[in-house]
Amino acid sequence: MVCKMVYVFMADHEWGNALMDRLARETFAEFPDADVVHVHEHGGWSLGYRRDMKIVSSANDCACFPREIDQWRESITDVVVLANIRRDRPAPVGLVAA
Repeated sequence: MVCKMVYVFMADHEWGNALMDRLARETFAEFPDADVVHVHEHGGWSLGYRRDMKIVSSANDCACFPREIDQWRESITDVVVLANIRRDRPAPVGLVAA
C-alpha cells in the first residue's frame, strides 16, 4: 500500500496531545486523500494518526501498538508526502521589521 502522509510541525509555543489531536483532525479535513497525519511538537515529541484517529506512530521508542496497527504498518510499501505544514507563530507586536 502507498501511504499518503501530511506532516504538521507545531510552533514553539504549542504543545499537548489535545492540540495534536485537533490538528490531526483539521488536517484530515483539509487533505481528504491523506492516510496519515504526523504531528510534531517543537521539543521532538510526535504522534502519527491514521484517518480513523488511531495512533500509528510515536516518538516514544518503547511504545507498544496493537497487532492490527503493526500489520497495517507492515503493509505500507511506499510513502508519498502530500504536504509539510509549519505552524510558525507571528512575530510579537513591535518586533516586526519595517
